[in-house]
Amino acid sequence: MNFIHFLSQLTRILFEPYFILILPGALLAVLLNRHRRDRMFYVIAGGVIFMFLWRGCITLLSKRYSEILIFAGICFSVYFLYLFPLWLPRRFSSRLQQYVPKLKRALERCPRLFSRALVLFLVIVSLGKLCRFNRYDDTLPKSCAAVRADAADCKAPRLIEICGEAARFQYYSGLPVVSIDHYAEQTAQRKQLKKLLRESNFAYVFLEEKSGQETPAAAVGAAESEWKQIFSAPRDNRKRAYINVYRYRSSGEK
Repeated sequence: MNFIHFLSQLTRILFEPYFILILPGALLAVLLNRHRRDRMFYVIAGGVIFMFLWRGCITLLSKRYSEILIFAGICFSVYFLYLFPLWLPRRFSSRLQQYVPKLKRALERCPRLFSRALVLFLVIVSLGKLCRFNRYDDTLPKSCAAVRADAADCKAPRLIEICGEAARFQYYSGLPVVSIDHYAEQTAQRKQLKKLLRESNFAYVFLEEKSGQETPAAAVGAAESEWKQIFSAPRDNRKRAYINVYRYRSSGEK
């Protein structure tokens, strides 16, 4: 899995503020503790680095396998927001005095207040995120239910997904799933999909597409009579991405 794929997976796992703050928090932790001789710090830091390297080097079949990164995201984000206002005036005292003297005086007068206010703001934003119910959380199970209903007369249809959710599709459908890299170039995806469809008589294709976007039959090398959309639903409340399911039935299949 390449680095861009890894970052894309992180944005699906971590709430955006944690995704932004996790790296500055980790760097600040190393910077403030680099001279410490506390072995436990290096054990924890080494474990976190190993975790990121491990997740960055293996292919993730589903984002739920990386949800342990949420713990690191929360810890480093709070660490950064709490200690950065204390560290900033000590490290850049002269520059703050030159460019933003009012901020320097405020940070020196009540640094803990700034730290606690930033952490409290993060908590409030996170609670707001939790209170926002995703009405389309069941889109993946419903898509698989649509496939099972449509394929009632077919014993072993082929399932192909380009959504990065192979494990979940396999779990909900109860059928083996062939996965195409969700983060590959579209031309490479289409080329591999065409090859798989040529080898299949009867298949279902799960695609994550933008709102209003549909994949025509010609794009996958199929005839109009062989290609049909059987399901479409948003992934979340923003309705920017949809899970579209297409049925492919070769002209020789009855």
